[in-house]
Formats: sequence, C-alpha cells, structure tokens
Amino acid sequence: MQFTREGYGLGWYVGHYDGDVLLHHFGGFSGFHAHVSFMPERKIGVVALANEIGFGGFLAELVARYAYDLLRGQPDVDQKYEADLEEYAANARNGRQRIAADRATRAARPRFPARPLTDFAGTYVNPHYGTIVFAIRGDLLATMGPQWSRVEAFDPPRNDFLRVELLGGGSVVRFDFEKGTPAHALTMSGITFERREP
Repeated sequence: MQFTREGYGLGWYVGHYDGDVLLHHFGGFSGFHAHVSFMPERKIGVVALANEIGFGGFLAELVARYAYDLLRGQPDVDQKYEADLEEYAANARNGRQRIAADRATRAARPRFPARPLTDFAGTYVNPHYGTIVFAIRGDLLATMGPQWSRVEAFDPPRNDFLRVELLGGGSVVRFDFEKGTPAHALTMSGITFERREP
C-alpha cells in the first residue's frame, strides 16, 4: 500500500501519499470496498468504490493513485500505470483459477454432513459479535445479520465441521457436541458462539 498512516482523528486517518498530506478512510464489507480520501492542501479528493471485497481493495487503491497522480499533473501517468494494470489483471486471472479449483474441491465433498441437520440447527450467540442462526430451509442455511449462506459439509468423517460464506469468504465452523445433541456451541474464525435455547 502506498498510502501511509501516521495518526487518526474524528474518523480520518492522517497520512501521506507521495509527499502530500492525505486524510483518508478505507473499508469494506462482504461484497464491496470503499476508498475515501482527500488532500486538504491541494483541495482535491478521490472516492473509489469496488463491488468486490477480495481484489476490490487493490483496484480501489490503484484507481485512487492514478487519479491523484493525474490531478497533481504527474508526468507519464498512463505509462506509469500500464504495468500496474497488467499486474492487477494477472492477479485477477490467478484468483479466478484459485476460485475454480476451490469450487471443484468443494463439489467433490459430500453435500451434507453425516449427522442430521437438526443437530446443527439453532440460534448461537456471542455477546460481542452477535447472533448466527442455522435454519433448515430445504438445505441448512446460516444467517448473520443481513448476510446469509448455504451451508456445506467440510470434514465429513469428523461430522462437526461445516463451511459457510458469511464474512466475505469461506469460513469453517466447528460445532461442539460434547454435551450431546443438538450442538451446544460453535466456533467460527476463533470466536465461540453459545447456543441459545428458544
């Protein structure tokens, strides 16, 4: 990343880009990435939005750097970014190949775990991260706030791991059946959610 950070205040990171003071805030959520920044001394700013979270951050930064260099009158801007665009395109092609390989691996797994879906279904709560609901709607579906995901088996011999796509990518969910069935807790991304009885 070529945008630096030295401080933070009132929602803005304070940093530099190529010698100019840059106030900025970047972020994203499942499915999008945003770059918002401005150079107060030059009275220029850039907003770059991408409808993708994986490569979207790299693309938004590339667009913002190009815009700033163009607005600041830097020489040979188009030639400077030609190589960056080629690198981005190559990374995107490689990413698509990795996604296709991952989908093929997942398609080879059994669709459902060996345990009954009712063993997983329920509402699981973490006081800091909220609620995840696993519900049987034909298939097993997981919801977390406005996000939802179909659920698939991850490690069929173990019977306690499932895979969901709730956090911008695939996550493995381990269910805890130590106290019997149904599961009394789950862990996703290192965070434990306890089952809440209806």
